[in-house]
Amino acid sequence: MLACDYPAHLDFWTALLDRLGVRPRHTHDAPTPGIVVTSTVDRAGQRLLHVLNVSPVDQSFSIHRDGTPLLGGTRLTLPARTGRMLPLDLHLPSADLLWSTAELAESSDTLTLKAADLPARALIRTTGELDAPGAEITRDGPLATLTWSTTDSVVITVT
Repeated sequence: MLACDYPAHLDFWTALLDRLGVRPRHTHDAPTPGIVVTSTVDRAGQRLLHVLNVSPVDQSFSIHRDGTPLLGGTRLTLPARTGRMLPLDLHLPSADLLWSTAELAESSDTLTLKAADLPARALIRTTGELDAPGAEITRDGPLATLTWSTTDSVVITVT
């Protein structure tokens, strides 16, 4: 086996797929080729957004799905050859986690998010009270934006 950084000839593939009428659902604005974005979804519409940087350089970018910004338009930074699985539209007993730039570490009576890219942000829809030590919470009706700047896990409780 031989492994190396081999050019993908993206202009060729983009033109070919465009000619066939194939359009990407997920797009990004990374300056260098190597970002792979896809998602998995369950029957309830809950998603995990899989974001990989297979390139040999760190990259900063924003992600869109069908032309609409994801993650509140937040720019992600992924180190070379790393990846993230980010939650989208997760339904919890007393809240909905609409999106997060931090990975889901645990979901039970509480929600635990682990950030690698700082500052981390999450958007939660709930009419309940939120407690998230270490995070700043900004409310706008049922929507709560959480922001934190630590790689420690943030435990979110909704009552």
